[in-house]
Amino acid sequence: AVLASAHGSNEELDALKTVLGGETIVYVREDHQPAPGEVIEDDLLIRADKNPNSAGVRARFGERRFDAAVGHDVVLLWGDCGGDCGGDCDDYAAYGEARIVHLTAYLSNSARAADVCIPISTTFERSGSFTNFEGKLNRFNAVLDKPPGVLHASDVFARLAA
Repeated sequence: AVLASAHGSNEELDALKTVLGGETIVYVREDHQPAPGEVIEDDLLIRADKNPNSAGVRARFGERRFDAAVGHDVVLLWGDCGGDCGGDCDDYAAYGEARIVHLTAYLSNSARAADVCIPISTTFERSGSFTNFEGKLNRFNAVLDKPPGVLHASDVFARLAA
């Protein structure tokens, strides 16, 4: 199974979809949840969904939420702070007995408990596009170089396919 990041660019999501070829169950991962006391939504600018590309990930993979009862052998967990675990970013117990391969830009102490941890670039270290809640495509460009040894998620997916 794969938990696809709502922080992934459209290009990374397309690379993932190409690699999977319909054989793998893909769940939507909400990487960012509102903080306690944060304004959830207003009538002007603030949206309840705090993720930049929820529309893009849902357009490609639907709206399936993770179900540990399915009994996955391996879960590719892509993203950093998920709402899938009740707000605990790396509560791997929520994924049942599955082995965890975690693609993350921020190695927390609990992320070290993953079976495999693969460092990936942040949004600031890559270029791509997001689809906003209105369906409009928004491009972004890298403003920083990624560190040596760090890959973009799309490069990880290409290597998995090889």
